[in-house]
Amino acid sequence: MSLLELSGQPVRPYSYREHTGNARLAVKNQPIGVKRHRQVHRVVTPAAAGSSPAAPAIDMKYKVGDVVLVESFAGPKVRVRLKERILKPKDFWGADGWDAQIIYKKDVDILRKNGVPYKKGAKPLVFVFDWQMIKRKR
Repeated sequence: MSLLELSGQPVRPYSYREHTGNARLAVKNQPIGVKRHRQVHRVVTPAAAGSSPAAPAIDMKYKVGDVVLVESFAGPKVRVRLKERILKPKDFWGADGWDAQIIYKKDVDILRKNGVPYKKGAKPLVFVFDWQMIKRKR
């Protein structure tokens, strides 16, 4: 039994919307001494500065000329050929990654369908972050 049931006050069960604190839908006649609270859900991330839980540790298994499957910001996965390794400067913000070129025209067409403003039939140069690489192809 709860403390309210022992005290003799009428107890009314809360709905989910009342429990989460939606003030517009909450009933105003609630028993005295009952406090509504807003539930707060937090995501716990590692305490190390600069770490990201989604970015696994990358060992350098890629080299210039490799064809790599990459997850793009637009959504689809595309294949690129790595051209040059770009390292973050020590005295500046940035991230490690690669200059790469999309090698298949159908990948460019898929990106165009998802809103990326490439010209039809082009094979653009792109920058690929280390954490975007999924696996080596071929």
